[in-house]
Amino acid sequence: MKIVQIPLLKDNYGYLVICEKTNKAGIVDPSEGEPVWRRVQEEGVELIAILNTHHHRDHTGGNEYLLRQKPELEVFGAKVDEDRIPGITHTLKEGDEVQVGEERGSVLFIPGHTRGHIAFVFPGRLFSGDALFTGGCGRVRAAAPSATAGCRRRCARWLPLCWSCACCNRPWSCRRWCRRSPSSAS
Repeated sequence: MKIVQIPLLKDNYGYLVICEKTNKAGIVDPSEGEPVWRRVQEEGVELIAILNTHHHRDHTGGNEYLLRQKPELEVFGAKVDEDRIPGITHTLKEGDEVQVGEERGSVLFIPGHTRGHIAFVFPGRLFSGDALFTGGCGRVRAAAPSATAGCRRRCARWLPLCWSCACCNRPWSCRRWCRRSPSSAS
């Protein structure tokens, strides 16, 4: 599996999850469509899926553009957010699986930042959206503050001893903590 980090907006990242065996890719949290589509073309991969961790526009803003480029894209998001995620085709809950080529990931339900926030867990990688930053959690908007501690505990069980496998959606979190760039990892 290859991960390509894509800077989006002023302070977000999206991540291409690429199955190197099949050359198929999924994009996690595309806040903008054009830069994602351009990077897909540069990488020479076939985009087959959009994986949204939650419904906020800075994580779903590129969905419609990408769907105009490729209407058959599968769009994954939390069941709770099915009316809020543009183009959603697959609703997810805790324990569901997603597949990008031959790469399989599981869904972790981690409400707090939003009531329907999910993370995607692939081998060696946790895509946590705005629910988990290496210095803490994103702003709690839709749950009791105690949910943030539960969120951190649940995510931590998927992480090894270092944070380099946490694919953070904010540059300041990655610059501060990640020991290696996710874009260079495979």
